[in-house]
Amino acid sequence: MFIAFEGIDGSGKSKQAAILYRRLKKEGGRTLLTNEPTDGPIGTIIRKVLEKEDNFDPYSLQLLFAADRAYHIGTVIAPAVENDTTVVTDRYIYSTIAYGSAAGLDRKWLVEVNSRFVKPDITFVMDIDPEIAIKRVRRRALEFIRQSIKYGYNDIEMDKRNAVDTTELFEKVDFLAKVRKIYRELSKSNSNCHIVDANREVEDISEEIMRILERYRGSHRLARPRT
Repeated sequence: MFIAFEGIDGSGKSKQAAILYRRLKKEGGRTLLTNEPTDGPIGTIIRKVLEKEDNFDPYSLQLLFAADRAYHIGTVIAPAVENDTTVVTDRYIYSTIAYGSAAGLDRKWLVEVNSRFVKPDITFVMDIDPEIAIKRVRRRALEFIRQSIKYGYNDIEMDKRNAVDTTELFEKVDFLAKVRKIYRELSKSNSNCHIVDANREVEDISEEIMRILERYRGSHRLARPRT
């Protein structure tokens, strides 16, 4: 089984992916939690670009994402699924299409570039108001800064990915609104894609995800993890 979690920054997709991973693991099945960009050689380049250490034009960056996805499938996803392991990934194809399209790239090109990659059995799109999502990201950033100061790391050694400028966060609202709209459009063409209201409490969201998963199991489209 291959399950993907998608959603805008601050939607809680990483948290829900981790919760589902732990619940499936508790059932006794073989389960793997992974993410994109990967920690592989191409994913490392992408992270540097996203941290503004390197510069790439938008189309080159999307090709890097595609190359990293091919690496991800070949080295992690496919071998695990073939070994009867349930794979839960934090971000996949829809992230590329949604963020790339919102940034002004041609959506048909993005779809074509990713058209030959294996499709998830289930995709969960965490749907949230961008303003709420931004506030969540801001809280995490401020908490990181508070902890850094507490332990004496209040200078340039701070992690760039977490110490996000608060003004910059609020400038992202309009962009994330575009990304959210595209995620919702993509989900309409995929019966295995489920939009989940992520404005609620974490426990309510995870329970809905499990109910959806149980429906798939009940219809025999997906088998329960082997114990």
